Amino acid sequence: MIKYKKIRGEKRRIRKIKEWIGDHLVLDIAYLKQYQCEYVKFWVSPWDRLSLTNSQYPQPQGIYKELFFGGLLQIYMSWKEQLDFLGQPYYLRIWLFENDLKRSQIVCAIGEKLENYHNVFEDTHLGDSILSVDEWQDVQDIINKFNWEKKKEITLYEMDWIGSLTDYVSNKEYEDSTRWFTSNVITKYREIKKFNSSDYYVVETDNVWIGYIL
Repeated sequence: MIKYKKIRGEKRRIRKIKEWIGDHLVLDIAYLKQYQCEYVKFWVSPWDRLSLTNSQYPQPQGIYKELFFGGLLQIYMSWKEQLDFLGQPYYLRIWLFENDLKRSQIVCAIGEKLENYHNVFEDTHLGDSILSVDEWQDVQDIINKFNWEKKKEITLYEMDWIGSLTDYVSNKEYEDSTRWFTSNVITKYREIKKFNSSDYYVVETDNVWIGYIL
């Protein structure tokens, strides 16, 4: 059972989210030209913490969710203006994870890495391409400027992902990994595919809304 921690200090969290937005409005063009890709995630405590237990922080809700999503839109618009000024082709997208909002991010690329991100996610073929904006009324005008495509995130797990008991420091760790793998992979995998001579479980892990302005 997953336990969710209470998020305390609302004023401090709001201030940190606003600082995160302000810190990322300016795209590091020099870095982008050198590495040909850049991204920004929700690097705001406590949502950016990696949980090593069954206790974790809930998804951003209420004012946190509104500020975070609004921040993604602001950063996108700022980066787009700077990329347009470069006068060369670029990839710029918002990746909005439907079930794990805190993983959402903005990704951009140029040059040789321009095509790297177009096929990261799988088409849904469901004809569902309308992003609900009921809970984000304050940024609806910006949202309406975007095109939104619904995709699926696919994760591959090797069939021998669990390994053997001797790979673990205790029976409990082995049993915990086995339970997790059974619950999250064995009961949910869509198909089995072979890659590089190994068999993998194919699991649909989330829906992702890809937002962009042409």
